[in-house]
Amino acid sequence: MRASYQEQFDDFTHDLIIMGDTVRDIMTAACDALLQGSLDSAENALTLSHDLPEIRTRCAQRAVDLFAL
Repeated sequence: MRASYQEQFDDFTHDLIIMGDTVRDIMTAACDALLQGSLDSAENALTLSHDLPEIRTRCAQRAVDLFAL
């Protein structure tokens, strides 16, 4: 049981790190787009943002599962 919990917790932690890195990359691209007037950076920010809902949903489900344990 403890090993399973630790594995699920590690997966949750990994997803949070991925989400944080993705948000950082989006913000960097968005700031570049705003400050440099770069259409490519704006498109990059929008492209990166498509992954967030899936990661957020996965994190929310894992949080609930961990809390239930």
